[in-house]
Formats: sequence, C-alpha cells, structure tokens
Amino acid sequence: MLSQSGAFGGMFFAEARRRRLGVARFLSVGNGVDVTETDALEWLASDPATAVIGLFVEGFRDGRRFVAAAERCQKPIVALKAGKGSAGARAAESHTGSLAGRHGAVQAAFARAGVIDAATSDEFFDIVHALDGGRPESGRDVAVLTISGGPGVLASDAAERLGLRLPPPGEATARSIRRLAPGFAAVGNPIDLTPQCPPAAFPPAIRAVFDDPVYEGVIVINCGLDIPEFGQGVVAARRSTGKPVTAFVLDVPRIEVELAEAGIPLLPSPERAVAAYAAIARGPRSL
Repeated sequence: MLSQSGAFGGMFFAEARRRRLGVARFLSVGNGVDVTETDALEWLASDPATAVIGLFVEGFRDGRRFVAAAERCQKPIVALKAGKGSAGARAAESHTGSLAGRHGAVQAAFARAGVIDAATSDEFFDIVHALDGGRPESGRDVAVLTISGGPGVLASDAAERLGLRLPPPGEATARSIRRLAPGFAAVGNPIDLTPQCPPAAFPPAIRAVFDDPVYEGVIVINCGLDIPEFGQGVVAARRSTGKPVTAFVLDVPRIEVELAEAGIPLLPSPERAVAAYAAIARGPRSL
C-alpha cells in the first residue's frame, strides 16, 4: 500500500484486518522531499513480497514518469485518486502541495497505464480484496449462483450494468442441476438452487456450474442458509477449477468462515460482489 495520506493508511490497516488481507509493505509519501510515489512504485514492481499494489494519491510530481512506470509494472495496480473535483483539488494542494490535475486527464493516464481506477474508498478496498494474491485468469461470462432469489436478481442487474454477460448454462449442466435440485429451482442465470436443495446435493450441483465451460467465473450469493455443504462445495469447486469467485453471504457464519479461510472475497452486498468481480474480469485497460 502506497499512500499520500497517513490517515488513509489508518483506513487501509483497519480494512486489511477486517478482510484478512495479507500486507507486504506500507509506505506513506505525502509530504516527501525527495521520494515520490513513482520511486516507490518502481521499487514495489520488483519486490517479490508484493503481489498487488494499492495507491492512494492526491497528485503526481511527474505524471509522464508515473505512467511509464505503471506500464512497465507486471502487477495489478489499484488507485484511488482524491481531488477529482475543483474543491477536492484545492484541498489536495493545501494538504500535500501536490498538483491534483484535471481528473479527466488522470483517468486517461490510468487507462493507458493499465491502472484500475477506483471511484470510491469502498470500491478501492473491494477491488484490492478481490485481487489479494494476484489477478486470476477470468472473463466476462459469469454465473450468478444463489439460493436467494431477490439478491440474485440484484446481482444480475449489477452485472448487466457493468458489462458482464450472464449466459445460460450448457445443457449438460442444466440436466445435472435438474437432477440434483428441486423441480422449481431456476436453471437459467442466475442459477437458484433454492434453500430446499438437499444438503448432499449442493457440492455436485455447485461443481457442475463451476465445471461448465460457458462460465469464466462465478458470483456466489447465500442469505440465511448456513449449511456447511454449500460452503464446502464452493471451496472445492473453486480449488479444482481455479475460476475466480466473489461472494455475498449473510447470516451464515459457518459458510462465511469456510469461504474466508479459502481466500474467497466476501463483499457486503450483491452489487459490490459483482463490481469486485467485474474489476478483475475486465482487466485494468478496459475499465
């Protein structure tokens, strides 16, 4: 984590503890005299302990040099740029003496350099969480796998809004789900296994979704059905396929522990689970 604000560093460590993030390095360079954010970025790019670089920045000493360094960096860079508006830019100048610059130019620079541009602090932490350990191979064709109808629909709306695709499962997957889940389960996308699905059927049904070549990743939603077989099925299928997963779970403490210990990002709403997935699926240059 590289920050031009010590106080934002406090926010970062609080979130890192809450989300169980692995922290390799932290550096605050707000009023640096001779060490810039780009100096630190160049060092972190070659640091073997660092897999993902988080950046809180108010302005740049040398924008061209930063872009060149970010383009060379082979690790995901997630940036939260403060001072987007005129009032914020004035505050940034008085705070660190940085030239905040016009935000449109900064956005263009981030896009060119492959930097993921987070709009808010919540989004910043969600994306860093989803990337913890590096960027997995992923894509836009995603399954929303749920036992909770309404939140699954919210996730679908968010996915469409963010440019993800929700194709239906292949026929072999649909047959497997119909065989394992109740007859009224939704075999489309979202794939709603329903709370009435027999516990022993969760792992093979979940595995069928993960194994489907149609899907490049999975967004998991579970509200209130704390059946261990559900969490075990998600963890096993993710481990076997290597497909990226984000999740929103509510009031399911046993499943929450299972997913968290497996390193699956847990987000506080269906929409944020989708947004975190979208950030890693689309890649920085298309955000």
